[in-house]
Amino acid sequence: MTDKEIKKKSGRSIELGDDVKVVTSETFITDVQISYLSVNALKILYLAISQCRMNDDVFYEYEISLKELADKLNIARNHAYEEIDDITSELVSARLEHVIGTSKKPSYKKYPLFYSCEYDSETKMLKFKLSPNLSPYLLSLQHDFTQVLLNDFMMLRNANTILFWHLLQTKIRGKMPMIGDYVTCTITVDELKVFLGENVRKDNISRALNSMVKELEKNDLCRLEYTPIKNGRSISGYRFVIRNFIECNMESMKENEIFEKAYLMRKKNKGTITEQEEIRYAELMEKYHKS
Repeated sequence: MTDKEIKKKSGRSIELGDDVKVVTSETFITDVQISYLSVNALKILYLAISQCRMNDDVFYEYEISLKELADKLNIARNHAYEEIDDITSELVSARLEHVIGTSKKPSYKKYPLFYSCEYDSETKMLKFKLSPNLSPYLLSLQHDFTQVLLNDFMMLRNANTILFWHLLQTKIRGKMPMIGDYVTCTITVDELKVFLGENVRKDNISRALNSMVKELEKNDLCRLEYTPIKNGRSISGYRFVIRNFIECNMESMKENEIFEKAYLMRKKNKGTITEQEEIRYAELMEKYHKS
């Protein structure tokens, strides 16, 4: 095999379009312990995952310019080298930790998350490749998987909010509600503890939820309401009601903003819109013009 053939097989150009999705198995967010990662390390991890394709059976090496990555992470370009150097050091030492059992001293397996991270000072390109140990969670997924837009994660500034949004999307299988509709799901306290920390206090869970919900709504990802589920006196989980953000802000939005939100919503629903949604959207537009 020639050098050109080897490069063609092992490398690919990176894609950063608005429709690029992060696709993982439904067990990824609860099985892969990544809550200790910094927010920008999480974003690079999700960027790497988003490059996996449906028919891939191996992970490929990708490269991105330092400037492009700095812009994607909202890092000042004049400090990009130092900050991304620290982030990649964090990533190559990051691990996949799979705990088996619930005893005080359970069995566990630990693997690296990234196979390699490499920076070329001449081309100013960063190369990265995921560890093959992540294959069961990311490759050859035929069913029981979750799709989330990469840009959803990139716009968030808190690591807990990123992980919470991924968990929420896993619960609803990435199916955001249509205009005028809503979806529900339940999340247990134990599932929240996966990224909030095993020793987190119950009152701190409530404060963390408030903070994460505010950030999701601030970034126009959804409108979220939640109520605790009690088992006796203790809270065992929360029931969430997720609504489309377009309808919630209809009265305060300008006409061009409404159409923009509708366009983004269509993209989240794979570019399609149902007859029911067309009718509801027309009703909302009529209501808007009359107000």
